[in-house]
Amino acid sequence: MTKSLLVAVLALLLVLPAAARAETETVTSGNTTATLTWTPGQFGVTGAALTITRDGVTAFNQSIPDVVCDECSLPGNGADDVKVVNLDGLDDLEVLVTSYTGGQHCCTLSGIYDFNAAKGTYDQIVEGFASAGYNLDDLDHDGRPEFVTQDVRFEDLFTSHVSSFPPPQVFDFVRQDDVPFLADVTTKYTTLIRSNAAEAKRSFAKAGRNDRSSRGVIAAYVADQYLLGHGSTGLKELDRQIKRGVLGSKASAKTYRSKLLRLLRDYGYR
Repeated sequence: MTKSLLVAVLALLLVLPAAARAETETVTSGNTTATLTWTPGQFGVTGAALTITRDGVTAFNQSIPDVVCDECSLPGNGADDVKVVNLDGLDDLEVLVTSYTGGQHCCTLSGIYDFNAAKGTYDQIVEGFASAGYNLDDLDHDGRPEFVTQDVRFEDLFTSHVSSFPPPQVFDFVRQDDVPFLADVTTKYTTLIRSNAAEAKRSFAKAGRNDRSSRGVIAAYVADQYLLGHGSTGLKELDRQIKRGVLGSKASAKTYRSKLLRLLRDYGYR
């Protein structure tokens, strides 16, 4: 190879991007170890895979594109994206992996991995929390955390996304008839609901006539009251705000009221 050709090859190697190396995050609790592996890229991660061992024996080793898609991001940047937790209060620990799909007003995905003794492996449950995301909080101090989020079905319904004010939602992870799922237990947590309702009321109490940004807040307040078993209280406040003109003209307010009540019924609040 001539000297000039060698120089050209070396120059080309300098400008070529180095191949990205796979990264890992490993968490251990009790007899369970979970290792999340991925390759970082310009627009997110690729090739995400999860390995779970119990007492040193591999019980799950698969790619997980439904939970961490190619070009999804890891919100913890590899520091808190996989957890080993006891979600159901039983002997076996669960593994939780969280990612973010990106895009406008979107979207948190979580994979819950629950040991299935009959199969000797882990069942995967994929849950979407849209733009609300979630927190793991032990609201009732029983040693098992709840998924605390918002009912994103209320987003963008009556106002802009930024002015949306959804009611809270709380889920417990359970296994019933050998089927794992998230059970809605929101109505157990009245303090959380009352706090949301109080914040909503403080907001729309300041509203003037035909305040479009208050429409989502009023909807959340009425929904909160139904969650508390006080639907009539919510409707009285709704009618009070209609009388104040916050919801615009009589025709506009009537349409809003009808739509809200229909949705509350469809969503299981009434």
